[in-house]
Amino acid sequence: MKRFVYRPLYIVLSIIAIIAIWASCHTYKWHYEWLYKFGLIELPPTAVLSIGNEKFIAHAGGGIDGIMYTNSNEAFIQAIEDGYRFIEFDLRMTLDGHYFGAHKIDGFNEMTGHSSRWLLPPTASQVKERRLYDKYPPLLLSDIDEILDEHPDMILVVDKGEDYHKMIAECPLPNRMIIEVSTVGQYIAARHAGFPYVAFNNRDFDSIDELGIKLIVAKSWWNPNDADLKQFMDNGGVALVAGFDYAKDIPEDWLKANALFYVDFK
Repeated sequence: MKRFVYRPLYIVLSIIAIIAIWASCHTYKWHYEWLYKFGLIELPPTAVLSIGNEKFIAHAGGGIDGIMYTNSNEAFIQAIEDGYRFIEFDLRMTLDGHYFGAHKIDGFNEMTGHSSRWLLPPTASQVKERRLYDKYPPLLLSDIDEILDEHPDMILVVDKGEDYHKMIAECPLPNRMIIEVSTVGQYIAARHAGFPYVAFNNRDFDSIDELGIKLIVAKSWWNPNDADLKQFMDNGGVALVAGFDYAKDIPEDWLKANALFYVDFK
């Protein structure tokens, strides 16, 4: 009798374990790290990003009318008019499998008057129908393709996306995009998919050296004169520094560094 009681439980637990392992691999791309270590994946030489005199990245599309985190069409237009060359776009997946701009799903639903949907993503058609704060049209990643075509100097900085092949399918301009990642597996997967500029959001300088990484995401509270960080930047690496809402708040030591700063307002 006990055998028949426990067997369904084992089956359910096994299914849950398989789903958890698959989800972990899909999100963090651990398998890419293993494939690379066993020599089954090779990466081209790391591209070096030239930032010129630029210092700022428009965070989440940039602030618009004093509002942050909209990732909206108007925010992008305003950022371009304000002279930003680098503009960040937070990615989330619609219910029907398309990337759109949102910092968080529940935040997007609240901003568009659908807070009761909480964590339920909209469909792509619903993204197009909605308005942020009853005013600003949201953007699909495929909309950004047209904006990049119209502004050939602009670079899109992508945060939170994980399906790198889908990103290229919906915005086939990988040379005009910087992809933020947080694990070695994600870094390898993004590079292998065809993105030359991948920013590693991790302070693992051993992996940074081993992989020849030239872009990292740093935090505002890091010391810009830290030995490892300074060596990274002195050797041509670029730090994308998060944590400053306003450009005026950036310390002089950071401004002297080979770095770009996420800001909502210049």
